[in-house]
Amino acid sequence: MKNKLNRIISIILSSIITVTLLAGCNKQADVVMPDILFVICFRYPDEQEYLTGDFLGTAGYYVKSNGEIRYFEFEDKEEPIFDYKQESITMNEYLNDRKINDVHTKVTENSFETDFEIVTQEKIEQCYKLSMKIDENGIVSIPNTMFSPDAVLGLSYIYSVRYNENNEPEYLMIYEYGNEYYINNDKYAEKLYAELLEVFPEISIQGFWNRNDKLS
Repeated sequence: MKNKLNRIISIILSSIITVTLLAGCNKQADVVMPDILFVICFRYPDEQEYLTGDFLGTAGYYVKSNGEIRYFEFEDKEEPIFDYKQESITMNEYLNDRKINDVHTKVTENSFETDFEIVTQEKIEQCYKLSMKIDENGIVSIPNTMFSPDAVLGLSYIYSVRYNENNEPEYLMIYEYGNEYYINNDKYAEKLYAELLEVFPEISIQGFWNRNDKLS
């Protein structure tokens, strides 16, 4: 009787330990992500026609953590951002100069639903894990060009959002294209850019066309 009772107790304890370990594994497997993860912006130096009117502005798409793709547009002004005589700059300095936090606020406040297919959760987590490996303190280079150093012209760029160690949102510039731009040589940023080309509805960052057929 005593041995039988001990076996029952042993089975119960083993079950409790197993459930606890599984719960712990599941908790570790869960990836906590911001609501908006990846943003592609297309910025033009000239006024053009947008959904909400004719103006000088920025348009693009962002991908949410649930895989939803939304379109955005807002009025924007060309103005000097930083001194291009600098040959290099940290990513944080660059993002601060670009006022990416203000851009992100406008992105979220001026967006529209689309009919694009939902990005799979597997792809979302794959891209997010790459973004977590990018060095936020990395040095990026600014190429010397023949264009005016007083303004950013005809610019397109991709940035991502992740949580830092304090669970605060953190921005990372992934890729940039235009007359005046910066180069991120981080290998994980390059890998993430390649992955995001399969995610965003606009394959070419060099150009942007308003996909009216996909806007709700």
